[in-house]
Amino acid sequence: ALTKGSVTIKNPLFSDDTQAMIACLKKLGIEIIVAPNSITVKGSINDIKETNYNLDANLSGTTIRFILALATIIPGSKTICGKEGLNKRPIAGLVDGLKQLGAKIEYLEKEGYPPLLVTSSKLSSGTINMSGSVSSQYFSSLLMIAPLIEKVTINVTDEQISKPYIDMTIDSMKQFGISVINHGYKSYEVPKGKYTQSEY
Repeated sequence: ALTKGSVTIKNPLFSDDTQAMIACLKKLGIEIIVAPNSITVKGSINDIKETNYNLDANLSGTTIRFILALATIIPGSKTICGKEGLNKRPIAGLVDGLKQLGAKIEYLEKEGYPPLLVTSSKLSSGTINMSGSVSSQYFSSLLMIAPLIEKVTINVTDEQISKPYIDMTIDSMKQFGISVINHGYKSYEVPKGKYTQSEY
């Protein structure tokens, strides 16, 4: 969805997380074709209009973290929520990280937890300081949107957990033309760039 042009994922895992992500992207107006052994993302974030969106991540922690980061750099007013169980899971660390680049995010109910309202549509170049001990998905979500901002540096303020998932994220980005510099899981440098088409 970050890539202009069609992208096909072959032999994907069809899970609740996958379905939640597809539903959110479709709600944003991004065309996605689901076949028995593939998912083709025909549209991209360039198709998203300036309007109001209600994005339901269901019970998917992965989806709400990735969609939250994405929501800060796309048009419109975006309300992001999940089912009751997901809304009880904290998300303050990621919100605080995004706000360091100028994201406009409000908690609609309990401080530190979904649901959230996102009204920013772009972020500024800069440095994020964030704990690595909570969730590697916070870092993955930031890394993936970072090339579309400007140069972004993400500093890990303590120990980075789930390092293989960071490696997977950086490797996936490389296959789409983005080279992240990993300073021993202590910090990550992401240059401004464009994702290029690929079959993953």
